[in-house]
Amino acid sequence: MKSKEIIHKSIQIMGSLAIALATGCASEKTVPLQPQTMAESFEQRSLNDPGLLDYLRYTAGVPQGGWTLDQLTRVGFYFSPSLDAARARLKKAESETRSAELQPNPALSVPLQYASAAMKPWTYGLTFDIPIDLGGKRVAIANRARALGDVARLELGQQAWQLRSTLRKNLLDLARTVRQSTLLDRQISLESDLVAMMQKRLTVGAVSANELAIEQGSLIKAQLLRSQLSEKHLNALTALADALGLPLGALQNQQFDFGLFEGQIPALPSRIMQHLALENRADMQIALARYRVQQATLQLAVARQYPDLSLGVGYLFDQGENKYSFTPSFSNLPVFHGNSGEIDQARAGLAEALASAEIVQQHALNACSHAIQSVHLARENLDKSEQILSLQQRQAAAANRAFQVGSQSRLEVVLAKRSANRAEIQQLSNWYTFQAAIGQLENTLQRPLYDQEGQQPEPHSPRQP
Repeated sequence: MKSKEIIHKSIQIMGSLAIALATGCASEKTVPLQPQTMAESFEQRSLNDPGLLDYLRYTAGVPQGGWTLDQLTRVGFYFSPSLDAARARLKKAESETRSAELQPNPALSVPLQYASAAMKPWTYGLTFDIPIDLGGKRVAIANRARALGDVARLELGQQAWQLRSTLRKNLLDLARTVRQSTLLDRQISLESDLVAMMQKRLTVGAVSANELAIEQGSLIKAQLLRSQLSEKHLNALTALADALGLPLGALQNQQFDFGLFEGQIPALPSRIMQHLALENRADMQIALARYRVQQATLQLAVARQYPDLSLGVGYLFDQGENKYSFTPSFSNLPVFHGNSGEIDQARAGLAEALASAEIVQQHALNACSHAIQSVHLARENLDKSEQILSLQQRQAAAANRAFQVGSQSRLEVVLAKRSANRAEIQQLSNWYTFQAAIGQLENTLQRPLYDQEGQQPEPHSPRQP
């Protein structure tokens, strides 16, 4: 075989290999982010999105009146960027797990030499280096990847619960502002009536200017609270839109269902149920999964005490002679150390993961005990405020009856109604505190108390086809 033919054949072999490798590789076109395009896409989101409505029909149902917490949670599952980020992390972890479970690719070399003094000067061939796993490294790497996948999956569930918890608080804030606005409007009306009656009494000398000033101050205070309430309502609505991943305009003029907070007071879980719920907390499960990650990391560090082995199988045409080779190759020989440094680091990481799991459990147990006591205290305060409200309402009704028969003045009736309305405002404050305590208890248990329906996000975004 002539030299030019040898060169031509070698080029053909290497060209064929390059084409085979190129056709087997995936290509990906990157798309730059355009802030303006992203902003326009965000502003176009609405609760009338056809895809969202289809999603709601198969999950929480399309609202017939106001939006419930369950329906808003599904809207969050559909739009929330925080859940999209958690889904992306899960998808990445699943891809890494699949990659860790794959057989490692062999290496290929194509030796080509030319000897000027030889009869047949060209030397060429092919050599495959096939990696051989020693010590269970691949198993440890796969175990670690699977444990990291469990962490990502649990973090998605934790993100979903945090979303539900945030939406509950936002909805409770809206409920408070709506109820408080009604009470403050009534308070302003009563205060205005009192100021008008006091002004008339002042002209005839029945009251002092100081008494009138006190009532005028009460009216201004009520008007100020009403003005501040509009800002609180806007803040609650903005926080709700932000949690849902929607523009603020998408929620304005929408109706919300506050029936969740008006139902029967839920029964608090028993101590056995508390422990069962705490064991199922996402952060506890994440801590256990991270412990498994560190176990696999230690397993991998121990396996790396063994050298890396590759098996070379080749063919060589050496100046007219056919030669075949079988060459085992060892690297990372444990001559100077047995990977002790990495093993010590992995053991320390395992001990840290164990301590972290204990910290999470300890915090959860104390938080649960604290939350239950807070619910009891808030319930006692709510009961007392309801008793005071009932007493004030009976006194207002009695004053009104007395006015009807002429035994009391209209001023005394309005004063009694104002006292009853103030008692109702205080009762509303205690009601809000109680509902917030219920929400905090739900957070420690990471399960709803008013209903037993579980809410888990889909592993893939429902907006994707």
